[in-house]
Amino acid sequence: MGWIPVEDEFIDPWCDQESGFNEFNTSLGSTPTMQKCYNLIAEASASRSNLNYGVWRGDLPTQDCQVCSLHAARFRTDYVSVTGAYSFTKPQQCMPWCKGNGASWNTKCNWETWTCSACSQCETCSTLHCPRCESYCQSGGASWDLKCSWGSQDCRGCSSCSDQIFVGVFTMRNQYLDRYLTAGLQLQINGEGGAAQWRMKLNSSSGFYSLRNIDTGNYLGVNESGATTSDTESWIEANLFGDRADSTYALKMDSGSGLLLGVVEDSPGFAQVTVSGSNIGDSKTQWDFQQLLESEIATSAPTTASLLSFEE
Repeated sequence: MGWIPVEDEFIDPWCDQESGFNEFNTSLGSTPTMQKCYNLIAEASASRSNLNYGVWRGDLPTQDCQVCSLHAARFRTDYVSVTGAYSFTKPQQCMPWCKGNGASWNTKCNWETWTCSACSQCETCSTLHCPRCESYCQSGGASWDLKCSWGSQDCRGCSSCSDQIFVGVFTMRNQYLDRYLTAGLQLQINGEGGAAQWRMKLNSSSGFYSLRNIDTGNYLGVNESGATTSDTESWIEANLFGDRADSTYALKMDSGSGLLLGVVEDSPGFAQVTVSGSNIGDSKTQWDFQQLLESEIATSAPTTASLLSFEE
């Protein structure tokens, strides 16, 4: 059974735009029809099992045929309507031999081939990049921390892996004030130093994130008084504003009330971080996430020299 074409749809963000991982974004060349692109994708995936998404850009003059491997540790991946484009995803099946195969259902349901994932014993995965548990994962010499984070997701579905995935270290710049959030819920003029750097973790079951400050080790959260940082892990919903390639999100700090993390100006030249409002279109609640390279991540506490008041 071949890949499933999805007419007039593209994914956002596209491969390598946001995740910080090599997603093997590959052009297979220009093709005049969707069918010819499909044939190239099927041929490529036969020898490269980590490929899990393809697209024919029939909406563009180039008519490029592309394929890639979407990584699990990325912001949510959604379809967007693009007239003329065709997306391709792998089908889920339940082959007659699945029931008699000696592997556990947890393993069979997550095989990369998806030959058993549609069986009634499996919880059907509806995402574009479902985790798998290939047979060689149990005997591989790498640590489980490493195997669980492989971009191919060959082992991500194994029971030895947690449902929590390390995404990366980010700075968070407020759109309205052009200032960076720091550990003490202050606003800094630049993203330098561990106080302005946040370690992000994704809960793949809920789709929520936790943000832990590099400098203090405290988590961003909320209580009755508003935004806070503490040693208690809190989970936050990231709501996209605009194009995912821009990595601009509103952070829903309280799922019950819908309150967002934002800033408020107490008086001209002075502002503070707060939790209020529910409009993700307000620039005061929009945060630009910039992922850092390993060499950019702070290893020691910064000085306070970079902390400036808005009066300056």
